[in-house]
Amino acid sequence: MKNILVFILDRNPVQGNFLKYSLSSSGIKDVILFQTPEECLYSILKTKIPEFIITDTALKSTTDLDFLKLIKNIDPSIKVIFYSENDDISHISTLLEIGATDYIVRALGDRNWIQELTANLQYLIKEELRLG
Repeated sequence: MKNILVFILDRNPVQGNFLKYSLSSSGIKDVILFQTPEECLYSILKTKIPEFIITDTALKSTTDLDFLKLIKNIDPSIKVIFYSENDDISHISTLLEIGATDYIVRALGDRNWIQELTANLQYLIKEELRLG
C-alpha cells in the first residue's frame, strides 16, 4: 500500500499538534507540521511533495488564495484542504474554484471540525489509493 504524506500548516502550534495527533490516531502516520507557508513551500521544493496539505486560512505572510495558487503551480496534483472560522460563501467558492479540495468551517471552541476534517481526509486517501 502506498504511503500517503500529509502536510499541516498552522500558525498555532497547539492547534497544529492537536490536528496532527488526531490524524496520527486515525491511522494517517506520515504527517509533518509547519508553522509558516515558507517552511511548507521549502519542504515541497527541496525534499518531499505531499499528497495533501491541510492549512488554516489565517496565513501571516501570504493570503490563502496566493498560497493555493503557489501550490497548484508547483504541483497541481497536491490536494489542499482549508479550515477556518471564515464562513464567507464567496471566499470559499473562490478557493474551491481555484483548486482547493475541501473547506471545513470551524466554530471557535468546537473541536468537531477536527473529526470532520479527519473523516474527510480518510475518505480522500481511500479514493487516492483506489484510483492510484
